[in-house]
Amino acid sequence: MQFSLTTVLLVSLVVGSSALACGPGSKFKAALATSYCKYGPASPAADCGVSPTECCIVDPLTCGGLRTGITCATGKYVAKTDDAKKTAEATKVVDCCSDVKTCADTSYACAAGYKKKAAATPVTKCTGAAATCVTPCCEKDVAKCGGLSGIVCAAGFYNEFTSLFTLQATKDVWVNKAATDDTKNTACCTAVATCASTTYNCPAGYKKKAAATPATKCTGPAATCATGATCCEADTAKCGGLSSITCAAGKFKGADDAWKNKAATDETKATACCAAQADCTQSGYACPAGWKKIASKTSADKCTGAALTCASGSTCCEKDPKKCGGLTGIACPATHFDESTKFTERKISAADQNTWKNKAATDATKNSACCTKRTTCDLYKAATTTSSALVSGSAHWQPGSFIPVALFALASLWVM
Repeated sequence: MQFSLTTVLLVSLVVGSSALACGPGSKFKAALATSYCKYGPASPAADCGVSPTECCIVDPLTCGGLRTGITCATGKYVAKTDDAKKTAEATKVVDCCSDVKTCADTSYACAAGYKKKAAATPVTKCTGAAATCVTPCCEKDVAKCGGLSGIVCAAGFYNEFTSLFTLQATKDVWVNKAATDDTKNTACCTAVATCASTTYNCPAGYKKKAAATPATKCTGPAATCATGATCCEADTAKCGGLSSITCAAGKFKGADDAWKNKAATDETKATACCAAQADCTQSGYACPAGWKKIASKTSADKCTGAALTCASGSTCCEKDPKKCGGLTGIACPATHFDESTKFTERKISAADQNTWKNKAATDATKNSACCTKRTTCDLYKAATTTSSALVSGSAHWQPGSFIPVALFALASLWVM
């Protein structure tokens, strides 16, 4: 009997080494089955994150693991790209210290408005990786707006870079504008917009001034025309443009744009701009997840505005002690976690948050009903480990590939 090539290749794939998911300079803990990630059970990779401390520890046989204890000679540094490199305490300086980059490196770029120094020689040393070359190797480009200082714009012009209303894309163009010290106050300055611009709108409750001439100047780009009183004025035919609106008891005035643009006059404002306050018995609102309507409330219990305002505060709603979101003092066992703790950190959607908040529970069951199983580190390892066994087309040997090679050699010789 002779081993088949298929058998050998299958064995090779099983015993081949793996590229593990702990970061460079780290390795998995020994007791993975009894170590738990912070969260669960969406997916092991998502629950545990990248190189989680719950599952990974420093590998003292790598440059990354020994990084804090390595002191390199002048002109050398420990590159992050060498964190996974194998080493030992006795040889760490030789193994892990590399020459710092120089200004001749081509993998860094000077910031907009800067250029590579003419005086920097190819051997001018940086302090570490290529990114550290920006300071010693770059200088302001005095042939561009971004490299010039002391720019003073004349009346009717503004500096696009310093304006709070300028988009970042526009600023990026501005810094690379050609200019000199003699032309900077014109080449680097832009004419302000005027009230004739069609790319701005006055705020709700306001209108464009009839008295503003097309030549009336704003303070910067068109967006500045919508601020202040240069081009816009209160629209006295709308609630938002009227002043001294006083609503009768049981009524309220709005604050949103729809209300501000509601038609009214000075004579009708007390009725047109005021609406009846909703009360707790109305059906146009729902209490937040984990809360419930207070059964004892009546129509005499008024909200602060429209029906939606009844859902805010405690006028009409109270915590529901039969839901996770309404219970306090939840203490999960070590193998579980309280889902509400990851709402902000993991940017959990409002819908998913509400699902947890509305989970049925009581004060007696909250520490189990409101707690979710944490992912174990062995599942994380299994999900994030990539086989690196020798396969057809491999460009080089992987660590551990001697095993399938040895098996292949044995298989080719063993005949029964």
